[in-house]
Amino acid sequence: MTINTSHANIAGHITNDILNILDITDSLYTNDTLDTIDIYYTRGKLIPIAIMILVILI
Repeated sequence: MTINTSHANIAGHITNDILNILDITDSLYTNDTLDTIDIYYTRGKLIPIAIMILVILI
């Protein structure tokens, strides 16, 4: 009985490509831009949560 590993191999290659792209973007961006991106993302996540809490309370 043979196990088909082609799907696993394809997924592995895709994740490796994504990791390589992330490494490249990491080296391109400075710490300042990464910090602002972090703040932007946390705000983007917190604001909808805050709105939901307000809606629930009202």
